[in-house]
Amino acid sequence: MDAATYAEVIGAVLLIAAAGFLLIPRRFQVNEICSINTTLTAYNSAKAAAAAYYGKYGRFGGRNGEALTSYDSLEALSWDSQVLVPEELLEGPFTSRLGKAGAWIRLVDISHYTTATPVTPDGAGLYALSGSPCIDVIGDVVVEAVIQGVSEKDAEEELNRSIDGLASQLTTNGLWKVAGRVKYDDATGTVLLYIAHR
Repeated sequence: MDAATYAEVIGAVLLIAAAGFLLIPRRFQVNEICSINTTLTAYNSAKAAAAAYYGKYGRFGGRNGEALTSYDSLEALSWDSQVLVPEELLEGPFTSRLGKAGAWIRLVDISHYTTATPVTPDGAGLYALSGSPCIDVIGDVVVEAVIQGVSEKDAEEELNRSIDGLASQLTTNGLWKVAGRVKYDDATGTVLLYIAHR
């Protein structure tokens, strides 16, 4: 091999290596965008399914509109796979590529709470949509999505800003973790997403 051909081969190898270094970070960015977009699509599908269920039966309950006797039942704790999928309101169980430890939709009994109840990151069914320190979602039941194993960055920068808005006052002082439609528990990496309530 002469010197000119050798130089061309070395040049081609260097170009391929440089292109690889430029494309690898882009690939991870595309994966992150896909993860948030699929989660937002699943969230919007869940909201539509919950609205359709409520429109059909006038409540959030079990299969065929049956009233639930316990919110500790499998139907309530896995409402997506146990009720919405069999009712053909969702194509499949709720999933999220942001969560590394599972995702589902559940019903939570909130009938015993008042507007004096403080919001906590791990408080199932407790939401302050207005951003106040106490709940303002009052009623009998909350429909919420649970996503486990989510990083704080994905929860705040991706989900919270996409669902509660970029200009949200909730992003200051960590208030976004407890107020609005997206709640985040640092201790467990769990995101709770408000879907609906009655």
